[in-house]
Amino acid sequence: MAVRPSRAAGLIAGCAVLVGIAAAPAATAQDNTAPDGRAAVEGSVPTWATPAARVGHADPGQHRRVQVALALRDPAGAEALAKAVSTPGSPQYGQHLGNAEFLARFGPTQESVDQVTTWLRSQGLRVTGVAGNRHYVEADADVAQLQTAFRTSLATYRHTTRDGRTHVLAAPESAVTVPAAIRGTVTAVLGLDDSSKTITPAQATAIRPDGTRPGVTPAAGDPNSCARFWAETNNANVPQKYATGQQSNALCGYTSPQLRAIYGLPSSATGAGQTVGIVGAYNLSTIVGDTNRAAGQFGAPALTSGQYSAVLPGTFTDQDRCGPDSWASEQALDVQAIHEVAPAARITYYAGKSCLDLFNTLNKAVADNKVSVINNSWLYPGESTVSQAERDQIGAIAVQAAIQGQAILFASGDSGDNSAPAAAGRAEASYPASHPWVTAVGGTSVALDASNRVKFQTGWENSGNTQSGSAWTPQTDADGRFAGGAGGGVSKIYDQPDYQQGVVPAAIAGGHRAVPDISALADSYTGLAIGFTTPQGYAAYSSGGTSLAAPILVGLVANAQQAHGGDRLGFLNAALYALSGKAQITDVKPVKAGIWSPYMAGFGSVTVPTASGSYLLDLDSKPQTLQSGTGWDPVTGVGTPARRLRLRSRPVAPRGGCRPGGGSHLAPSPQPGRRSRRGRRHRAPGPAHRRRRHQPGHARPRPPPPPSRRVRPQPPRYSLGHRHPRRARRPRRAHVGRLRHRRIRRGDSAWIVRTHGDRRRRRRRDRARAGHAQQLAGLPAPTPSAPCRRTGRPAPRDVPSGRLAHPTAVIPVYAAPGGPAIAALPPTELVSDTWLPVVAEQPGWAEVLLPTRPNDRAGWLYLDDTVSTAHSSYRLEVDRARFTLDLYREGARVGHWTVGVGKPGSPTPVTRTFILASIKDVRPTFSPIVLPTGAHSDTYSTYGGGPERWACTPGPPPTSMAAPVLTAASGFRRTRCR
Repeated sequence: MAVRPSRAAGLIAGCAVLVGIAAAPAATAQDNTAPDGRAAVEGSVPTWATPAARVGHADPGQHRRVQVALALRDPAGAEALAKAVSTPGSPQYGQHLGNAEFLARFGPTQESVDQVTTWLRSQGLRVTGVAGNRHYVEADADVAQLQTAFRTSLATYRHTTRDGRTHVLAAPESAVTVPAAIRGTVTAVLGLDDSSKTITPAQATAIRPDGTRPGVTPAAGDPNSCARFWAETNNANVPQKYATGQQSNALCGYTSPQLRAIYGLPSSATGAGQTVGIVGAYNLSTIVGDTNRAAGQFGAPALTSGQYSAVLPGTFTDQDRCGPDSWASEQALDVQAIHEVAPAARITYYAGKSCLDLFNTLNKAVADNKVSVINNSWLYPGESTVSQAERDQIGAIAVQAAIQGQAILFASGDSGDNSAPAAAGRAEASYPASHPWVTAVGGTSVALDASNRVKFQTGWENSGNTQSGSAWTPQTDADGRFAGGAGGGVSKIYDQPDYQQGVVPAAIAGGHRAVPDISALADSYTGLAIGFTTPQGYAAYSSGGTSLAAPILVGLVANAQQAHGGDRLGFLNAALYALSGKAQITDVKPVKAGIWSPYMAGFGSVTVPTASGSYLLDLDSKPQTLQSGTGWDPVTGVGTPARRLRLRSRPVAPRGGCRPGGGSHLAPSPQPGRRSRRGRRHRAPGPAHRRRRHQPGHARPRPPPPPSRRVRPQPPRYSLGHRHPRRARRPRRAHVGRLRHRRIRRGDSAWIVRTHGDRRRRRRRDRARAGHAQQLAGLPAPTPSAPCRRTGRPAPRDVPSGRLAHPTAVIPVYAAPGGPAIAALPPTELVSDTWLPVVAEQPGWAEVLLPTRPNDRAGWLYLDDTVSTAHSSYRLEVDRARFTLDLYREGARVGHWTVGVGKPGSPTPVTRTFILASIKDVRPTFSPIVLPTGAHSDTYSTYGGGPERWACTPGPPPTSMAAPVLTAASGFRRTRCR
């Protein structure tokens, strides 16, 4: 129950406040405020910015763009909701929010944005924009201004990434600081360090010594020619290391019909009605023409008018540092791979200003919420390259995407376990693929025969051999025999998510997030034929890498959503891991096979021979630490799709309701089709379940709605304040003896003739309502003086979401959706309106905390017109160890007091609770405002009507960080304010 505005003006000016009486989390309880009123933003210095690697000072005149990231209002609540809507079996599975709903419930407020922008401008920075979801405030300035504003200094450092590339990068020498008044709002300042310069697209292709790519057209009679399908051409002039049929020349590149055959896609699987997104850097202006030309060449339909669109920035920058040509080929691969798998899906390309702008670009795709699946074929070569502050931003963006029903896919990388010589052999997962809230896509090598049947699929981990006379010699360059493979391994940062438990072997995971989650075609030697315009002209070639696997999965998800009637599948991982070991997923294992090629495929910084020669690639032979295997493995995850994905997007809505007779009117109704004690079969209401024998002239029962149509929850039939909705009936003729409603038609008009059955039905309804009201009156009120049956509510330390429910009439509180009533909830309590915190939701229902014994009790309300809802932007937290109470608004602390807590004999409980009411003392002997809350000490059974907890404050609303003294004690009606 919340504080009414008229009675709470003395404390919080009319808010509905949730009070977390618990040991506050470290991040909240810790005060990092310096004497100068500044607070540090933790995690803003990357691990590679060490004194030993320091080169010098950053140029103070260099111009930089920064993004100031703002915190979600309820990060814990947002993550809990993201998990609920993404987990099969959860009552909220598939119940996604729109971007406006997310912004209103979790996004930073406009007031927070205004505070940050005002401060930035006061420091001389130019504010250039605000993200649509208010996640970022963009600004620019020179280095000298940035150093002054954030009270840090920028230096340059020499850093060698795990893929062997050496960079000179700028980064802060010390933690970034901001004024303490906005520290609760600011979570990171991006753009001060150059980690983003290490981002690369994850594409692989063979390159001739002259810099050109091999073609896609086989040459008849040439033993060195590429093969159109597995073993069509096998160079007999080189040693045959493998059995007949297991060695083949490199493939020319699979065509669209071949790619669709690999995944068993019927002609109806087109992704129709779906819109998917791609995040990349820069823009290939010829992409539509190139895609249509490649489609004609490789057997795919052309793009229709408006099927492809691009969201472009005003300008492109940093071309000298990012390599626009590599991003052009990446864009062509992504668009063409998606289009061949889902030829009717709409594609939206989100272009970053440069490779340094990809976080902001991904955030825009999520904030717009116009695409249901987002492809990302780019990565950092290792988690250690990225600062903690930057990693946190991917988490916030991905959680919003999950709540909105958007799937974010990332390529897992092309450098295997990233144990290159530069990494001294230490394996490390790529990022952001290792983040638990994204889907990491690994890679396979695929052999398709002349009939478009899959001969085998194996993990993409290639070992290189060079011909030496009549034998093959393993390559011994800087990367040893490793010649490219899908990224995988175990995160050193993130704990194992729930969806991987029981699927990923504990011996591999060790309690950490494991990568990848699923896989698709990636080996460029068995890759996809694409074409695009290069500076030298149009080129067609076989492309690969996990940047091919990721868009293939995007297309497959679009097809799956089409099969589900267009519903978004959302964050995929829980549903994908549920398919492990089932027919929809092929369990990928090693095979003994090899591919011959006159060239080696170069990508990233994997060292391979660059001259023409005679080379043999051993497939999936564990050149590093990764290899496919039975069950989940670090190359292919749970496996690769065996056929068109079938992922259930929504559960059937829970059935509520009460039966009108035979016991309590507040008891749950039996399920349709189940037999009662009398042996009669209960049937759900509506003509679809009226089992009347069909006779000529009688209307047939309506078929059930299609699976794609959302099923509304059924309300309790006779609860107060609402009636069970009657379904529209189709015109039917009936025997006179059974007539209740007869519909008479004349021309275009119709009349309903009511009979005596209506009066009997009304009498039964009135009796049922009277009985219901009588039983409701006999239920206890959920107050501290009335013990309630146990309903349970775990996680007392969870942060409240801020959502509140208010009954406008006396309504029942249920033990579960559709279950028995346990209490009667009044609209007011202690002269204040009844407002209860919502801690869980199901379609049509809300679970709320109750002020009843014992603590942590909750019940369910049916959400009809007798219940109104609202959102509170305030939160109180009591730290029992530090004797402090803090008031937060939109996540920012706006008040701080010293408090007292219960003694060991009557301890203050660790729980979530709320302000029960507000009482203004007419004779303010102790304080003008007394606030009883919904929690109490378990050691007190009675005191003045119940063992409430009371709090008081002596002063006006807190407007600064001043600390008036407030006392909260256990089991006392009032507490003296010192």
